[in-house]
Amino acid sequence: MGEPGLRALIVAHDWMASPAGAPSTWPETLRVTLEVMLATRFPAFLVRGPQLALVYNDAYAEILADKHPAALGRPFFAVWPEVEAEVRPVIDAAMAGQAAFFTDLPVQLRRQGVLAPAYFTFSYSPVPERPGGDSAAVLCICHETTAAVEAKRQTDILLALDGRLRPLRDPQAVAEAALQMLGEQLATHSAGYGDFEAGAFMVAGGWSVGALAKPTIGAAHRLQDLDPGLAADLAQGQTVAIGDVAADARSRRGGAPISEAGALVTVPLVKDGVLTAALFVQHQQARAWTPAEVRLIEAVADRAWAAIERVRAETALAHREARFREFFEAAGDAIFVEDANGRYVEVNAAACRLLGYSRAELLSLSVRDVIAERDAPRVVRWRGAAERDQPALSAWRLRRKDGDWVDVEISARRLAGGGGEAVVRDVTERAAQDARRDLMLNELNHRVKNALATVQAIAAQTLRGDEFAGPRAVFVDRLVALARANDLLVTGDWRAAELGQIASQVAEPYGGAPRFDIEGPPMDLPPQAAMAMALALHELATNAAKYGALSAPAGRVRLSWRLEGDRFAFAWIEQGGPPVVGPGRPGFGSRLIRSGLSAAFGADVRMDFASSGLEVRFEAPQPSPQGS
Repeated sequence: MGEPGLRALIVAHDWMASPAGAPSTWPETLRVTLEVMLATRFPAFLVRGPQLALVYNDAYAEILADKHPAALGRPFFAVWPEVEAEVRPVIDAAMAGQAAFFTDLPVQLRRQGVLAPAYFTFSYSPVPERPGGDSAAVLCICHETTAAVEAKRQTDILLALDGRLRPLRDPQAVAEAALQMLGEQLATHSAGYGDFEAGAFMVAGGWSVGALAKPTIGAAHRLQDLDPGLAADLAQGQTVAIGDVAADARSRRGGAPISEAGALVTVPLVKDGVLTAALFVQHQQARAWTPAEVRLIEAVADRAWAAIERVRAETALAHREARFREFFEAAGDAIFVEDANGRYVEVNAAACRLLGYSRAELLSLSVRDVIAERDAPRVVRWRGAAERDQPALSAWRLRRKDGDWVDVEISARRLAGGGGEAVVRDVTERAAQDARRDLMLNELNHRVKNALATVQAIAAQTLRGDEFAGPRAVFVDRLVALARANDLLVTGDWRAAELGQIASQVAEPYGGAPRFDIEGPPMDLPPQAAMAMALALHELATNAAKYGALSAPAGRVRLSWRLEGDRFAFAWIEQGGPPVVGPGRPGFGSRLIRSGLSAAFGADVRMDFASSGLEVRFEAPQPSPQGS
């Protein structure tokens, strides 16, 4: 069963010793007022007689806290001696017939043994002994507004704190400004903050006023030296409020108090389960910290840490932006950043140099203002590829401010918001060099073919007559093989010719794939090796057509090569031809094959005239194309 209500307590109370007398003996106006007071759910009380004997309702009993029920019937200021200075003049005026009303009146109340500020909205009304007579009592209807007042005060403080911290750009300045404002609002003497590193609390900043010294920056306090319960609370992110450091067993470290202050509050910061930092407030004397004060300290700590994180993030962002701007401006390639409509919103110095415009002039243009008319239809395709995150690298012509044209290579990418970024490289000189190189290669190819045609004409004149028809044909075929290898090298910019293409060219006149099994990975040969291989394969194919596998309908040639590490292995194997009889002495063709391949590849070439068919093999270091 719970505690009996005030109506039952009033009935059971011994009023003989009370100066108010038993309520049952009161005048009718007072008894009616008492009934109304007991029925209302608003906190209310009556004070009667010269000693202001106190009678109250259930709602007011909650305000009395631990002073109830002993307060019933006692003199009002014996119950609330701490408010006599503020409240007696008001009650005296009401006893004289003057009503009063107060909103959010501040008073100091001692409840649960703790004296703390409280706020009330009061209505004091005189109660006459009889209608129209003198006041016999005072009725007070009140409402405690402490929570609302303190919440508004905390909101005002935090708004002011935000305004004070917002312009600061240094983390330590942010922390110290927050500490100072907090200390001033609480009328306390010292505050500080720091980080937990390697199990120790390192003081990073502080504020103080009066006798307490400012926390020493760099001072270290090991967590293991604290009371285990206190350390556990901090590690779990729980605020620790100690009202009397000297008397609280938790505040001792190795027998000595953890602080020279009389009272302290510590608010820890735990991030991802790790004790990271703490903010503390100290008072010189012992002090009973109110819940509102603890909430304010916690709120300021949260705001301060959030502001510090913001400043650190802004500083890091500004540093990254400065580095990016430095890189952006120092880039050798021109960089254009455009919005979703293609207008330039940022350009670097190289872009200004490339097109001859100032930065302000370029920022008033778009990509369509500077591209060649022939490239205009490509803009949509180019932007579409960039928006799909596909490589968008292409060649363009851009018009400079002076009207000249510049050849460029553009690499584009999509940006958030629909815009894009283009990195533009001036390839005008490279394009001119490529054109000159192509002209030189074509001229060289033309001259080589002319030279081969001249040699062919000389051979035809020198080897005139039917008796020279065979040698003349062989010689011309070799010249043709050289010419075809030369064509492959021209296609490869005279840097390399691919072995598979050389083999296919040689096999083509003799039926190609039906007569040749060509196997091997892609492999580029430098010019000398390509020429030597082309002549050797031509010689082998010619001999195979005359005497070997290709002279028989079912004969075949297996031409293969493989790479093993940095080694290159080659094989020419004839099968299905007539029985092979080795030459009595090496002919010109055999010497051409051996000497050409040996010189070009640095290999020992083996030619085996086996009865089943000729086999030519060699192994050598893998040749490297020119320029690789």
